[in-house]
Amino acid sequence: MAPRRLDINYMSYSVVTFLPTHSAPLTVIPLEGIDMSSYPPRLRDRLSSLKRLSLEWASLTSHITIQSIDYFSSASSLVDFTFDNQSCVPVTLPANLTRYDVYAPWHMHSKVLKLCPSIVDARITVEPWTEFSLDIVVLKNLERLYASTPEILNYIHAPKLEGLAFHIRDKDRDAVVLSSVDTLIQRSACTLKSICLKGLPSDILTTTQILRNLSAITKLAIIADTYDAAVNLNELVAHLAAKT
Repeated sequence: MAPRRLDINYMSYSVVTFLPTHSAPLTVIPLEGIDMSSYPPRLRDRLSSLKRLSLEWASLTSHITIQSIDYFSSASSLVDFTFDNQSCVPVTLPANLTRYDVYAPWHMHSKVLKLCPSIVDARITVEPWTEFSLDIVVLKNLERLYASTPEILNYIHAPKLEGLAFHIRDKDRDAVVLSSVDTLIQRSACTLKSICLKGLPSDILTTTQILRNLSAITKLAIIADTYDAAVNLNELVAHLAAKT
């Protein structure tokens, strides 16, 4: 069954990035290769009121002497966290976190997310060669999820999930895409209302099967990020139009 509303999105990435609903200022901290406890007292004094935090490496070698980042675990008001952790440095975050946007190997995502049950918005990005464990991450309050690969969906339990976005690359087999979405929906018993696909399966029948299995969705957004995806998108629109 086709969704009641078809929202075709060629260029905008706003659907993929779930923006925070609060207006607290964003604190950006460049990480140097030093002991985090040596940060200025004014920063330590602000930890209790820190709400939005983005960590950035100050240089390509900043991570070499940092063994872990646990300095912000006591930030009792922190709700929004962003970090491009390609250097794979372990991070400890407070349990009250509600928005999570991190690039890291899956095993690091899994460890952090299991300790942050309050997350509502999650943008999970992994390395293309990441390895997945069999552990399931339970996020009982998660409402919106972006996954950089469909395989992530196999390891998430999110009963309140309403919005889903994920990236489909050319290497992703249609069967894997379909089974990953089905696994998430069946395990979570959630009712999706919106879905965003960045890229498309090679066969439009796979896409229509996904939509058929998600009969409750009212919004579909598609980002055609490659030539093949654009071709598949045109075929999909024609196919859906013929069904209406």
